[in-house]
Parts: sequence; C-alpha cells; structure tokens
Amino acid sequence: MPKVTFKDKNNNLIETVEVPEDTSVMEAARFHSKNEQIPGIEAICGGGSICGTCHVHVKEEWIDKVTPKDEDDIEQAVLDYVENYDDKQSRLACQLILFDEHDGLEVKIP
Repeated sequence: MPKVTFKDKNNNLIETVEVPEDTSVMEAARFHSKNEQIPGIEAICGGGSICGTCHVHVKEEWIDKVTPKDEDDIEQAVLDYVENYDDKQSRLACQLILFDEHDGLEVKIP
C-alpha cells in the first residue's frame, strides 16, 4: 500500500498516510488521515477537478513519476486560478491516483 507524506507550506511534516492502491491524494487527505482531515485540503467539489481546493505542490523528484497533467485539461484551467500556483509542481490532489510505485510520494500544501 502506498504512503503519501503531507507537509505544510513551511515544509513541516503534517502526516504520512498509508492508503490502498487506486486512492487519490485528495481521498488520502480527507478520508485516511488519523486527524480526520489534512488541513488545507478542503476538496469542496469532492474530486470533480473543478474547485482547486485540493491544490498541492508535488515534490520535484516525483513530478515525472505521477500521471502528468494535460495542458488542455480542466485541471490546468482550474490551476490557472489558484493561489501559489507553480508551473512545475502544482497539481490537484484529486487527479493524483496512488499506486504502489508512488509509495513515498511527498506533497506540500501551499
């Protein structure tokens, strides 16, 4: 089962969460946290990729290991309007699906 580590904007550890395969990073933050929910991952739309409230920065060493965002996709359209957008590291957590090869993924809540 893959583990994802959540850090705050100052790079302090929030929590490392272990989840079953085929779970999104957003679901890991909202439903698998020991603290009920990772702060900063509101996910108001519930994973519909339309609100931007699950915006995370993927640690640079993981960018090429997660499913890439499609520049013409709705995800990019939403990311264009979030605070603290980073062209290389910004992703919507609802679009990052975890599999065993993602064990150790690290994301920061901007």
